[in-house]
Amino acid sequence: MKSNQQGVVLIISLILLLVISIVVLSSGKTTVLQNKMTSAVIDTQVSLNTVEQAFKDAGDFIDDLKFRHIDGGTSIFTAIGTDGLYSTANEPSYIFDASWGVDSSGDSLLYMTSSPVHNIKAEYYIVYMGPSSADQDKSSSVEIINYGATGEDQALHIFKVVARATGRTGKAERIATALYGARL
Repeated sequence: MKSNQQGVVLIISLILLLVISIVVLSSGKTTVLQNKMTSAVIDTQVSLNTVEQAFKDAGDFIDDLKFRHIDGGTSIFTAIGTDGLYSTANEPSYIFDASWGVDSSGDSLLYMTSSPVHNIKAEYYIVYMGPSSADQDKSSSVEIINYGATGEDQALHIFKVVARATGRTGKAERIATALYGARL
């Protein structure tokens, strides 16, 4: 007597094999998605670290102004942004363009580059905003203390730093602005 049960076992085995294959394939897709998300997070963190390095380099540059120039260094900030140093009210207005560094008319945005972080350098420029009015205005809500000089005879000069960096893949981009004060 032959049994017909052998065919049923084969069909059940094939169905189980199909279900297991689907589970394995979907978990593989999840792993690929998690790798992409992790890569994106790392990319954004690298771009943030690089922008922070640009802020540090800009702060060091501003701190050194008082030692390099007779007038405290503010005369090196120009309307055309020579070497990435812009004077008051001459800041580029196209910092969010897709091709940071070139405006819509094709003019180059002059900028400096930071020290490398993970072999990536940030681009940044500095705008001299002028002496602070809050330093003399006691009714201001801005509290300014310990900015490099102890004497009341030196005005606090304000600088705006705009920095841009990308991550390792170039897909993550970070543009940030910081204000810096120094007594020159």
